[in-house]
Amino acid sequence: MQSRPEIGVVGTFIRDRIITLEGRSVDSIGGLYHSVAYLCFLAGNDFRIVPLARVGQDFWPELQSAFSELPGLDAQHLIVAPQENTRVKLIYKSATERDEVTTEPMPPLGICEVKGLAAVKGILVNMISGEDLQLSALQWLARETAASLYFDLHTLALGRDAAGRRFYRMPPDWQDWIACGDFLQLNRDEARLLAGLPAGSGVEAFHDFLESLLRLGPQGVLLTLGREGVVAAFRDRSQVTKIRKLAPKSVSGRPVDVIGCGDAFGAAFLAHYLRRGDFFEAAQFATTIATLNTTFLGSLTREQFEENIKHYANFTT
Repeated sequence: MQSRPEIGVVGTFIRDRIITLEGRSVDSIGGLYHSVAYLCFLAGNDFRIVPLARVGQDFWPELQSAFSELPGLDAQHLIVAPQENTRVKLIYKSATERDEVTTEPMPPLGICEVKGLAAVKGILVNMISGEDLQLSALQWLARETAASLYFDLHTLALGRDAAGRRFYRMPPDWQDWIACGDFLQLNRDEARLLAGLPAGSGVEAFHDFLESLLRLGPQGVLLTLGREGVVAAFRDRSQVTKIRKLAPKSVSGRPVDVIGCGDAFGAAFLAHYLRRGDFFEAAQFATTIATLNTTFLGSLTREQFEENIKHYANFTT
């Protein structure tokens, strides 16, 4: 019997403590867990989901328990490390804005560790800590595998001060990181930083920048805009660039929690794209799933998937 193809997921699992606008404290498993959980529920029947990360010994039993309800998960490539796992405090300042304070990141993965993903069909690299893997390891994956490689810039664009507070800063060698991915995801703030655009710039102001990113190597770039949707830029085989703004499925009411929306987006895109191969269809699907992620608090569980996501997860646009 032929085994299912694999999707590799690279990043860092996080102990999250969420402080809501009302001052309520909620503990949750975050970071790479969001990407893994969405991939398991959206693609686990057709793929084996293979996460690659270092996990602190103190966090490993809790993570194993959470893994038990995820379909299609294969945890064989996880590396249990002796140090304490990375913890993050997320303090909401508004419905969509928050401060982030983090402890020391896990040591970055190198070429030796990522070689276990050489034969997978798709790879999602989510820069959760910003130090999840070495640039040389990402370059090895881009060069040596035939997998579709999805790269979420995420906290590569964030520095960390002595107290662990995150702040935007120009990441070193960012063009080299972006050149590795077949598909690139970044949000409006990250794009504004890299493009040198002023605050308040309209979506049209990013079009030339998106084209410049495509010239670095990616086939597609996805600029996420929260509840406004996504600007999706794609370079076809004739080197013609198509740019579309895609709106999310309407969700009424104030968002309950925006944590994990970008992670949900990347996972949903890759799950759809590996099945269908249509960039814009996958982007539309991912926009819908990411928007639905705002309707509940904390990490995705089987119960939350059944109640809030499953009805929309039939891979139609």
